Amino acid sequence: MATQYTYDSGGSGTTTIREELADIIAIMSPMDTPLHNLLEQVPVGNTTFEWMVDEIATPTTVNAQLEGATPSAANRTRQRLRNVCMIDHLGIDVSDTQRTVEEAGISDEFSYQIVHKSLELLKRMEHNLHWSMYQAGSSSTARQTAGLMEWIAGTGQGRDAQSETTIAGISVPVEYSSSWYEADDSAFSEADFRDSVIQPAWRNGMQISQAIAMCGGKVKQIISDFSVTYGSGSSTVNAMFIEAEKKKKVLTVDVYETDYGPLSVALNRYMDSSSVTATIAAANLGSSAGGATVLTGNEVLVLIEPEFWQIGTLRALQYAPLAKTGDSEEGYVVAEEGLRCLNPIAGAGAGSIP
Repeated sequence: MATQYTYDSGGSGTTTIREELADIIAIMSPMDTPLHNLLEQVPVGNTTFEWMVDEIATPTTVNAQLEGATPSAANRTRQRLRNVCMIDHLGIDVSDTQRTVEEAGISDEFSYQIVHKSLELLKRMEHNLHWSMYQAGSSSTARQTAGLMEWIAGTGQGRDAQSETTIAGISVPVEYSSSWYEADDSAFSEADFRDSVIQPAWRNGMQISQAIAMCGGKVKQIISDFSVTYGSGSSTVNAMFIEAEKKKKVLTVDVYETDYGPLSVALNRYMDSSSVTATIAAANLGSSAGGATVLTGNEVLVLIEPEFWQIGTLRALQYAPLAKTGDSEEGYVVAEEGLRCLNPIAGAGAGSIP
């Protein structure tokens, strides 16, 4: 008597065995949004929003006054800064038939697409806040906010050249600028990190213990390697990061202890791609600076004090329906926001790290 097996039930497309398709849709795409998680989101009432910065003068000499002398006034002029909100949206269009049929893992395709596109748009907005270069906008050119890299690298380059930097159409004086170090594609050492990134940021006014450093995987690994002490020949000893009791060797640095305070170091997926670039025009860097600055995604490192950075929100991420014009349901998800750098001194960084 011949035995019937499951694989004898017919060729491809003719089997009578019902398929087993789980009601699960697996998505592995990471949803890290560090700036949206770290920064306060504040409402703004216009596409262009402005704010003021000021500083308290640092004494460089001993000051003593005569008895009975009349004080002289030396008032400082506060500086106005600005940025714009940029719009981003994603469309949704699902046929009425598609919404009616029974699907695995989805009760309603249109509702699923609203959630899916909202998450996709949130990642795009995060990328914009990192890498957008300022555009005032017109009827034919979309507005673009001055993003994190433009504020830090732009004003930092200006400080290095002792020249005002133009951000969002306003000149940023040197005393309100970030600090920036160009590694120029040469080896990035611990001394470079300590003396050319952290120390200038502290001298500029940054509270290192309140700051966070962000970078991609390549630069993070360089920082983690600072913990390795090299011995003779090819042998290496990780003297600081061996947990003997757990029999575990830790080759990472999440908090970097400095003379200026502990600095948190975090991975940032939006700073991990060599295909992501941004160019700060030479015209915006002042007459004393060199040529245009090109930033490459996986070659940069930034430090920020989160309390001095905000996301200005004109329209929070939301869904809006479109008029029905056929046998389908249409709509879109949209958001309108921009980056507010309350004071560029609260930023520092380095570029061209090989």
